Amino acid sequence: MPQAFVLSDLPRVLVLPQPDLQQQGRTFGRMVAFMEKTGLPRTRVPTQVELDHWRQRVGQGIERLTLGNNLDAYRLARFYNLARWQGEPLSADESILLEQLLRWRVLAQAPNGYVPGEGPVIVLSFPLASELPGCESCRISEADSRAILAHEYQHAKYAVDPALRNYTEWYWFNRASVPLRSQVLRFLERRGYDTAQQPLVLDEFHAFLVQSGEAAWLLPAEWGLDADDLDRLQQDFFNGLAVFGLGKEPETRPPATANHQPMENVNE
Repeated sequence: MPQAFVLSDLPRVLVLPQPDLQQQGRTFGRMVAFMEKTGLPRTRVPTQVELDHWRQRVGQGIERLTLGNNLDAYRLARFYNLARWQGEPLSADESILLEQLLRWRVLAQAPNGYVPGEGPVIVLSFPLASELPGCESCRISEADSRAILAHEYQHAKYAVDPALRNYTEWYWFNRASVPLRSQVLRFLERRGYDTAQQPLVLDEFHAFLVQSGEAAWLLPAEWGLDADDLDRLQQDFFNGLAVFGLGKEPETRPPATANHQPMENVNE
């Protein structure tokens, strides 16, 4: 597995495989918590002490702060800019990631901070199959790794396709029932998402819905459905995509094996 690659069908998405969940948490955990989790500030980067206290309060280990990531260049720039302007020190892993983002032109240095660069616009990460001694919650099987990658692939497709985002918003408010929306919101809240952020809710609704079959990633009961109900919901969603000409099921579902093209100079 290369240290980084781009997807053949999404060439502006940079994929950064992570050796294990702990390393992924150390690299991406604070920025994901800052962007998506409830109980942390949204207008400034939380300090490491604040993050540690929050993790203790919610019972969240560093290895489970994030199972996979899909971050656009604008949000990455905002994290690093806010940390810089408020004088919040970066961790060693956050600093290494910043160097990588600059080298791969995801970000560029501007006079007043960081801005999106001319390279990939989305950064996707997922953990490779791994086990760490003494950390049962760190264990990732091959099936888990593939499922997380497939889920993040759906986030990447959503991020780069405005029509898909518009359709998902239309579907959520015009086809999904009020009880279903309530169940989805409760499901996301149980997983720690800040459901006050509507774009985040819609993004997760799409990703879980179209990728739910992989490794029991989503149990139908978590949305108040049985298996047949979930299948009908998925078919209704995909049928709408076909009717509106935004793509049919084979193009929308993730491939069994993600095709990729190695990045140049990633082993430096």
